[in-house]
Amino acid sequence: EIMAGDPLKAIAQADHQVGGHFQTPVIQHCHMEGVTSFAWMEEDARITIVSSTQIPHIVRRVVAQALDIAWSRIRVIKPYVGGGFGNKQDVLEEPMAAFLTLKLGGIPVKVMLSREECFTATRTRHAFTIDGKLGISRDGILKAYMLDVLSNTGAYASHGHSIAAAGGNKIPYLYPRIAFGYRATTCYTNLPSAGAMRGYGAPQVVFALEAMLDDAAAELGIDPVEIRLLNAAREGDASPVNHKIIHSAGLPECLIKGREIFEWDTRRAACLGQQGNLRRGVGVACFSYTSNTWPVGVEISGARLLLNQDGTINVQSGATEIGQGADTVFSQMVAETVGVMVSSIRVISTQDTDVTPFDPGAFASRQSYVAAPALRQAALQLREKILQHAALMLHQSAMNLTLVRGDVVLTERPNAPLLSVADIAMDAFYHPERGGQLSSEASVKTTTNPPAFGCTFVDLTVDIELCKITINRILNMHDSGHILNPMLAEGQVHGGMGMGIGWSIFEEMIIDEKTGVVRNPNLLDYKMPTMLDLPNLECAFVDTHEPQSAYGHKSLGEPPIIPVAAAIRNAVRMATGVAINTLPLTPKRLFSEFREAGLI
Repeated sequence: EIMAGDPLKAIAQADHQVGGHFQTPVIQHCHMEGVTSFAWMEEDARITIVSSTQIPHIVRRVVAQALDIAWSRIRVIKPYVGGGFGNKQDVLEEPMAAFLTLKLGGIPVKVMLSREECFTATRTRHAFTIDGKLGISRDGILKAYMLDVLSNTGAYASHGHSIAAAGGNKIPYLYPRIAFGYRATTCYTNLPSAGAMRGYGAPQVVFALEAMLDDAAAELGIDPVEIRLLNAAREGDASPVNHKIIHSAGLPECLIKGREIFEWDTRRAACLGQQGNLRRGVGVACFSYTSNTWPVGVEISGARLLLNQDGTINVQSGATEIGQGADTVFSQMVAETVGVMVSSIRVISTQDTDVTPFDPGAFASRQSYVAAPALRQAALQLREKILQHAALMLHQSAMNLTLVRGDVVLTERPNAPLLSVADIAMDAFYHPERGGQLSSEASVKTTTNPPAFGCTFVDLTVDIELCKITINRILNMHDSGHILNPMLAEGQVHGGMGMGIGWSIFEEMIIDEKTGVVRNPNLLDYKMPTMLDLPNLECAFVDTHEPQSAYGHKSLGEPPIIPVAAAIRNAVRMATGVAINTLPLTPKRLFSEFREAGLI
């Protein structure tokens, strides 16, 4: 239970009350690479595991605990992984592979799941059932809301109640000037185990909140964008729950800029007063999401930098690359801070718990934020060592020198290179007396966790007779602080939008209620949208600066999926007058809802 103020009293005293019963489905991650791990035992009785995991250091701990052996006897290697989206944020088949090699005298053992087995024996998204209440003034000022959540965790806990708790902890930043109430219960059922999945409880909770706010806007006759602008988080606000100050709040600008780019006013006017079979609607929904797990989890990251003979720099980080582009951004951070070209940075993408500095892994949209302080600290150390060695070579004071694009220059003469980093590296390695390999290492704990913000705008057409939704235009707006790599950021947003559309109108695991058997455990019967099913995906960014961040940035990995379903639901309600609070909005769902509403 999470409470701030007295939400039930505030709702009762408000001019208007809105409520709803909301349900979201069980879905699967459908990452490109399935779940695979293999293990063998060395002569010294140490077990090596190679796994497609997001969390190599956590795998090491959990396997050692499962086998009741010393953690140091387990070595985990994570190669370049073909996606995860949270499914591989759990220890899956690795303990079985390690157990079998231990029992079979150390022979190599491989455990690989088929796609069908991934559906039934790995993880799914928690299905939420939510009862919500909201109180609002007649002029659109949100007074309070209360959400009562039942989370279906399947047959085993996995991340269990953490998902329901996180859903409630992510959203108080969104509309912070209110009384807030959140109660959640997690239940076991005869279904595949639910675990972490992109958004970690926030998409389900935001779906309910943003649907109720849209219903309130309709009742009060207020533009859905305007009602959100009235209540949106602003710089200097504080979360009503933990009282943390919001230092960067680009949500109002996301709404204003998005309204202009999307041509909201024109499109909305064109959707009013429609009749007939084809009806068009526009919708909008917002979100807030944090940048790591602190203070619920300890946030730590490590980095090691090694200068090679040719002036290139190897970067070792415990933070894992699973396709999201983390390695590229890490190379940019190091290059900019040291003062060299990005092309001279090589991030070693394979994590090895015997060698790699510690980091919990890829989850919680945390890596660019939490890894940055360690990378920055190590880069500043290496930069200082390079300049100190250059000073020896040039018989200069290091205070007079700086690094620009891989060359050492006098501070007052930045366009006159004196030595390259490669020259310095060769001297450090091979001079008969001075130097040694230049390297640096840092491990940093992060104790800040700023929220990112954003919204989705959607224009769609509903074919009432065919019970079909066609998205005409969709736009995501994001405040993720300073955008580190615009092209990668756009790719992240497009991927999240595609997953959000899938969750909204395509995807559901069809499960026999009595036996728990999954009826569609493959990519033919499970209707995940392909490129042909998706509209043109648009996004734009509001460039704020987060002062608590090493490079001014905030989270971006999970946020793009969060508001999509609510925006689509709100557009369908505007088009048809039918408020559908159960996902996904497939033809069979639309048919039953439209028939009940008298449209069919």
